[in-house]
Amino acid sequence: MATAHAARSLGAVPVFVDVEPGTHNLDPTLIDDAITERTTAILPVHIGGRPADMDRVNEIAARRGLRVVEDAAQAWLASWRGRGAGTLGDAGAFSFQSSKNLSAGEGGMVLTDDEAIYRRAWSWHDCGRDPGGSRHAHADVGLNLRMTEFQAALLLSGLERLPAEQAIRRQAMDALATGLAELEGVKTPDRDERVTTHGCHIFIIRLDESVLAADHGKDHGKDRGKRRDKRWIIEALRAEGVPAHPGYTTPLERGFPVCDRLCRTTIWIKQEALLAGAAQMQDVVDAFAKVLATRHGGRSGGRR
Repeated sequence: MATAHAARSLGAVPVFVDVEPGTHNLDPTLIDDAITERTTAILPVHIGGRPADMDRVNEIAARRGLRVVEDAAQAWLASWRGRGAGTLGDAGAFSFQSSKNLSAGEGGMVLTDDEAIYRRAWSWHDCGRDPGGSRHAHADVGLNLRMTEFQAALLLSGLERLPAEQAIRRQAMDALATGLAELEGVKTPDRDERVTTHGCHIFIIRLDESVLAADHGKDHGKDRGKRRDKRWIIEALRAEGVPAHPGYTTPLERGFPVCDRLCRTTIWIKQEALLAGAAQMQDVVDAFAKVLATRHGGRSGGRR
């Protein structure tokens, strides 16, 4: 929602494209067909901390004369081909919101090496003032979006811990990818060597539709006889002590088949759970195995 609202708040109309099933990021093969004479920018979102295909995004933008603004809200310390997320386009936006890997409760920051973008962003966040100008001169329309000193202190403290915490999360994600890949009906994210560092905000697990529709021996009352969804698996995982999260369940715009399917079939393990470390991820894998074993009334589907 936040990505689309950023465009809408400026009077722009966001135009969506579908996503890739194995990355949850925008599908670059669909971008060209979505561009019109009114298009001004491409806004890739690095979902879960995994950078989008910035090679293709930047190639299309250069060829079509468009700006690139990265939504790197979930991509702290992520990198693509060794370059940091948020530095790959004309500008990149990061979030300090409470759920993020580096947090001050709310707020965010913008990265850019473009002087005009810098001055405009600075003015917007400081009541329309010019950088270095008079406090009582307001050259443009702006808001008071300035960070407090208290927030800055929290961020500086968090920044010192972030590299070590990211290393723990990264090891946990690797352990999950290895363990869950052995379970029937479970798909782990696609690997891409160009993603040199994952932001480790969310580990996203895809489930086969057949798993969701299975008879797992539980009567859902009014839902009985209707299409099953991932709720029963999430509830069962939580009963096993795993903080499973349903993630995004409602598309901002209907009609994109991959996005629709992922909203039905994905489960998140979020960054705070990843901080438990690699060894604890075996409990998560075991819980998935146990829960999925009930989908045929207790008959285990087993490991691959």
